[in-house]
Amino acid sequence: MLRIKEPLTATCDPLPEARARTTIPPQSAAGAEEGGTRVQLKLARSQEQTRRSVVFVLTATAAPTQEEMQLMQKYQLLNEVVAMGTMTVGLLSKQQVPFQVRASHLVQGYTQKFEDLGSMLDFESRMKGSCQMLMHYLEAARKFGGQEVIDIHLEKEAVAARPSLA
Repeated sequence: MLRIKEPLTATCDPLPEARARTTIPPQSAAGAEEGGTRVQLKLARSQEQTRRSVVFVLTATAAPTQEEMQLMQKYQLLNEVVAMGTMTVGLLSKQQVPFQVRASHLVQGYTQKFEDLGSMLDFESRMKGSCQMLMHYLEAARKFGGQEVIDIHLEKEAVAARPSLA
């Protein structure tokens, strides 16, 4: 079984060589709502060969706009935890390792190493979720100093389940 000498913790140092090998489509406004939040998440996958096996490397980097960066700084969102939990490490040991991702980690580039491809894909999914959480924070920050009108509709099931007053 592969043992990694260094702990499986994330660093905020992006891997420029990994990003250089990844093709990233240009950011466009297509599909984004006018005035809405759309953060681009760049995922760079690479691998390192060890004596006995391959170590998979994932770097996740959020690419906020200048306005979104200003909001993050103004409302101190860079310190907000956008993902946390445990991940399974090792093919045989299935060791649970805790992790925590802050918005600043995503903006600077969050790199994690994995012993197996399944763990890397699971973590990649979590990084997508963390970017969704960051988008919720940014959307809330945009609405400060204003007013939001929300239409709430009564669902048919709720009306049928309402107790009778008779």
